[in-house]
Amino acid sequence: MNDYLLELGIGETLQVTGKGVIIGLDRRMTPRTRVVAECATLPFRDGVFHTVYGAHVLEHLDYADVRHCVAEAYRVLAPNGRIVLYLPNAVYWMRRGWHEGLTSSVKDNLWGQQHHPWDLHRSGWDLRTLHDALTHAGFHRTRTGPGRTEDELWGEGTKP
Repeated sequence: MNDYLLELGIGETLQVTGKGVIIGLDRRMTPRTRVVAECATLPFRDGVFHTVYGAHVLEHLDYADVRHCVAEAYRVLAPNGRIVLYLPNAVYWMRRGWHEGLTSSVKDNLWGQQHHPWDLHRSGWDLRTLHDALTHAGFHRTRTGPGRTEDELWGEGTKP
């Protein structure tokens, strides 16, 4: 039996690899998109995915849409399914901005590159904000910490 993985906001590049069927969802058609939809209203049945993955997607939503998106991820996960998220660390980027000024790197990570209408950051994230978003949706065994690089956050939770 195949594991089904949903990658939210897949954009131009597949971020996750592994065994199973990977469904790429984005609000716009890209070469990797299999389903065009908003993550706040996922067009899938309850409990069909084993993993929901999102790398640098939640910051493009306002906090109300984040609550809907994380709740939808919870809904479409099977029992013992897992959500895995990566986001820019707003505290890191604010500190860099304080020391370096508003360099292009600082601006891009705080507010998005703004190359198209959806490439805009509408929310900022620290460990507490990420933890709260996961626990509010009902995830258990929630963990947060540094991401793959020092300027990134990571969080995961399991659906009971």
